[in-house]
Amino acid sequence: MDIFYIIGIIGLLSIIAGTFMISGGRKIKRKRIYPFLLAGGVCLAIYSFYINDVIFIILQISYILIVIYDILRLKKRR
Repeated sequence: MDIFYIIGIIGLLSIIAGTFMISGGRKIKRKRIYPFLLAGGVCLAIYSFYINDVIFIILQISYILIVIYDILRLKKRR
């Protein structure tokens, strides 16, 4: 199995885990969720560069920037 394929799977699982934590009924602090989302976005960005899919690359870069913006906004609020 190719290492980039494994990185893609890790990214996908990280984003799924973070999304379930957000949508779950439990109160989980967002500062604990954002690392999952950011790591997943970075892993999927690496995978998208590997498969050379321009649309997926643009999507992942946008996703990473949105998560970083949310992290900064969360830190500013405190």
